This record gives sequence, structure tokens and C-alpha cells, in this order.
Amino acid sequence: MVDPERANYRPRRALIEPDSSPEEVVVEEPDSGSNGAGTRHFVDQEPDSGSNGAGTRHNGRGTNGHRDSTSLPTATTPAAGDAGSDWATSRRRIFADLEDDIAPPLYRDNSPPPSLAANTSDAPNELEDTDPRPSLIDTGHGTWVRSALTSAAQQPRTQDEEATTILPRTSSGSRNTSSWQETIDDFSDLDDDRPRLNRWVKLGLIIAAVAAVVGLGLWLLITAVRGDQQTVTPNPNPSGAADNQASAAPTNPPATLLDDNSLIKPADAKRVVTDRTWKVAVTQSGTPDQAAQPACFSGAPLEGQPAAAQTMLRTLSASGKQPPSMLHQAEAFASPAEATAAYRVALKTLGSCSELGSYLRSGWSVTGLGDDAAGVVVSVKKEGETQHHSVVLSRTGTVLNIADVAQPDTAVQIGKVANALAAVTNIQCRGAAGACPGTVSVKAAPPPVGGDQPGFLATGDLPPLGNVESLWVGDAPDVPQGEFVGAQCENVNWATTPANVRIARTYLLEQGADPGFGLDEIILTMKNQKAASDFVSSVRKNVANCPKRKLTASVSSTTSVSGIGASGIKINGWTATVSQKVSKGSLKYRVGAVAAGSKVIYTFLSPKDRLDLTDSQWKDIAVRAGQRATQVK
Repeated sequence: MVDPERANYRPRRALIEPDSSPEEVVVEEPDSGSNGAGTRHFVDQEPDSGSNGAGTRHNGRGTNGHRDSTSLPTATTPAAGDAGSDWATSRRRIFADLEDDIAPPLYRDNSPPPSLAANTSDAPNELEDTDPRPSLIDTGHGTWVRSALTSAAQQPRTQDEEATTILPRTSSGSRNTSSWQETIDDFSDLDDDRPRLNRWVKLGLIIAAVAAVVGLGLWLLITAVRGDQQTVTPNPNPSGAADNQASAAPTNPPATLLDDNSLIKPADAKRVVTDRTWKVAVTQSGTPDQAAQPACFSGAPLEGQPAAAQTMLRTLSASGKQPPSMLHQAEAFASPAEATAAYRVALKTLGSCSELGSYLRSGWSVTGLGDDAAGVVVSVKKEGETQHHSVVLSRTGTVLNIADVAQPDTAVQIGKVANALAAVTNIQCRGAAGACPGTVSVKAAPPPVGGDQPGFLATGDLPPLGNVESLWVGDAPDVPQGEFVGAQCENVNWATTPANVRIARTYLLEQGADPGFGLDEIILTMKNQKAASDFVSSVRKNVANCPKRKLTASVSSTTSVSGIGASGIKINGWTATVSQKVSKGSLKYRVGAVAAGSKVIYTFLSPKDRLDLTDSQWKDIAVRAGQRATQVK
């Protein structure tokens, strides 16, 4: 015996949780056959504190006193009789050391090399060679050997007539002077003349820029004046003006686009109910606080909707007992784009229908009525009385329309309301730059996309219960829990059943007195449509055969349900009522499952006392859950 206590039941929500390189030394050895030009050798320079601070002089020998071929490579000796070869060698070395920032002397010395006796001291160095060697001069980077220098004194320099004099750099063609000396002396004049030329150029550019700006301003002013003075040429063919008004831009500003002729008139209302006499009750501009509102709309500004440039409202009443009533609200916007944005916001508001006591009974697609249109049937329970509203939302160009026909017994057909609205849309479209009505067609369809979680049931999809005035509210979607057993007949572990995606949500009454009362919805995405259909059939068999497995269970015959989802997706499934006996009575459960494409949608309700739905309402909820699931991928 399954004996769960009534007070212990809770919906699913209650169960959740740089190395330095050696310097080069250039040694020039005198050669008698080359006009004083010596052979050059390269040796390494090493610092020596005992060598007058100029570094130790090496003669190209190793430590054993013999000449070291690796430390004293021999440069190519110039040919005999090559006058000026020592100057060429010195020039090449000068340009090679430019990166050391130490400029060698720019002159040539042809004095004969000093004698060996002039380079030796009284105490000869053991490392010195008997060969005559010129003195070494330290430059801080490399040692340059000049045959004209000795360790004792420097011979006076002599001016070589053949030496080339390096002249200062001049600016060719800058001045027409009689001699190059005058050109060098006048360098300062050149510097003084340049700024004067730049100042004149800058002044000319500034004057040109100012003139361009003034000219542009005058041109714009003349263009604007000419535009204001243009006049409209009358149309020579007035009879064809009416044919072009549907596609032309509105000639009237939005503030004056709507008038009495733009609203539904009694003759138009005859299309809704033909056996009643209609009359205009109220026509007003704007939306006063006490003005009547269409179903699912509270009258407060809708979030994200552009402000209308003009609003007009009209209500019509009919004769007879329990007569129907009609409301028409028209809004004009500054542009078709703003009207389109306003239409989308209004469409979502209509698809959510989160007004207290409102319940979306059905949805309808409407074509041939302007640019956009949709319809719903809404039941509104207020102060114990229920009114059935047939609402059509449409747009043509810059104008947005809502027509609502209400009556107490049954809802008026959506097609009749759309035809009454088409009569005035045909007038509006000519000045609103919108599509004019054609053949109006109406078909059953899901309500517009709405709710705080698209894909799940919206607040308006769940009807009010009993005398409890409360909205349905859903928690955040979550994965289904394995502890959830539903009616105890499904024989499904919703947390582990094969599916690509599993997600669930619980709905409670915002003002409900019993926290254990609620509705659960579980959505499974299977690998394909066949897998979804097979799963729904399997659960149906488990529920139908539950009394054979559990003696405490009783199941009403399962009832098939079907419908059409978004994009024409077919919805097929079933609903059932299950009872489980307990020690003090029985517990009642409502179960439903449908397949919509590759999705399985399972719904579960645990009625408590008078908090219950009718069989018809439960079937509608099962199909509506499937429709909502098809509105998202």
C-alpha cells in the first residue's frame, strides 16, 4: 500500500539543489721601395700600467721571442712606385672606424722613418725586436702608427701640395655668389631667409582655408533658402492620385494622421455581430487613466515600446440583452520602423497576457490585414464574471491597431473581428505608407511568443483556479530530479532517461494558500522525432497499466490530444487522471505527455481540494505546452 500523507506532498520545486671584441692595432712597417709607405700588420693591444699609460707595445712575436704568425698577419704590400698608396690606406682605415666616433688624422706624412736608436732606451725591453718599429699612439679604441711620430717628440707637420682639402658642406644653388668664400660666409643669411618664406606660405594657406569655409557656408545658406521656396506642382492627373496613395509616403504628419474616420464605425461593427444595432459610446484622444483597455494590456506604457505621436480610442456598444462590446485603439508613430518596434512589443505582451484573471484560450494567425497581424482569444475572470475577448493586433505602415470584441457567453470568431478592422485599415494605409488589406485569412496557431522563459508555459497559459485571485509564477528552469515520481505510475527516472537535453520548471500560485500545490513541466529533447513519439507512447502504456502493478492506483482512460505548433509542427499525445489510495482517502493527479517534433513535453498537476482544473483545461494545457516548446529551437 502506498500511503503518502497529503500534507507531505510537495511539487518538484520543493525537492530541488654583448662580448667585447679585441681592438685592432695597425702597424706600418717602413719599406724603402715604396716611398715611405710601410707594410701594415695587425696586433692585439693589451693594457700595461708600466707603459706610460698607452698600453704595452707588441712587435708581433709570441712569448718565446719569435714572430707569431697568428697574431701578426701581413697586409697586402702596395706596389713600388705607387705614389699616394699610404694615403689611400689611411683613408680606408679612417672610414672603417667611423662607428668608433674617433676620427684619425686627415693628413699624410712623408718624413723618413726615425732611426732605431731614437726609439730605444738605455735599458732595452726584452720584448722589443731589432727591427725598426714605429711608435704606437693609443687613441682609446685602436692604435694608429704614424711614421712621423716618435716617442720623444712629434715632427712638425708639413703641408702637402697634393693633399686634398676637405671643404665645408654647402647648399648648392642656394645663392648666386662670385666666390665660394662668400657662399660659406653667407650661411647665416640662408637660415634667416627660410622662416620668412614659411611664414608667407602659412599666411596664404590660412587665407585660403578661411575663404573655403566662407564659400561653403554661403552655398549651404543659398541651398536652404531655395529649398524653402520650392512649391509643390499640382498633379495634372488628379484621378490617378488615389491609386498612388497606398505606396507613397504619408503626406500628413503623424500628429494629424488619425481622425474619426480612422476608427471603427457602427457600420463596420455590423461585420462582427449582424443582428445587433451598434453605436459609438466614447471617442477620445490619448489614453486617460480611466479609459478602457484591451485584454492583456494594463494601460501602463509598455517597456521598450516607442512613444506614439498620436493615440485615439473608441468604444462601441450593441443593443439587446448581454450585448457584446467593442474597443478600437489606434496609434500613429513617426515612422514605419517605430511602428514595427511597437508592434513587436505589443505582440509579446499579448502572448504573455500576464494580467490577473486572464487566460489565453487559443491563438490565431491572421494574413491579408495590412503589414502584420495576429489574434488571440482570452478569457478574463473579474469579480466572479467571465468575459471572452477576441483580440486582433495589426499594423499598416506607421499605424498600430488593436480591436477587442468581448461578450459573456462565447468568444466571437477572430475572422469577424479581423474583417471589421480591415474596413478602417483600408482608409489608414493610404496615409500611413503601409499595406492595404486584401483577402483576410485566419488559421489556428500558437499564441504569440511570450512569457519570461520562451519555450515554457507563459503566465497566461495557466487559467485561474477557483476563487483564488493570483497569478501563476514559475521558478528558474533546472534539470529534473530523480526523486520526482509524479503520479507514481509513469515508471520513468527523469534524471537518467536517454535524452540529449533535460530541463524542468515548477509553477506555483503567487498568492496560493497551499505551498504543496503546483504544476510541473519537464521537456526532453530526444535524438529524433521517432524517439520522442515512442517515448510518449511508452509512458502512456505505463500509466494505463498502473492498476495492474499497484493495487492502490486507479486510472481514468487516457485521452488523446493533438494540435499545431510553430512552423506547422504536429503535436500528438495524451492526458489522464490518476488516483492513489491512502489511509485517509485518496490523492488525485493530472498527467499529460505530448510529442512535438523531437521534443517530449510532460505536464503534471496535483489538485488540492478546490484548487483544480477541468478536464478540458488540462487538455488545453498539455497541447499549449507542446506549442510553446516548438517556438524555440
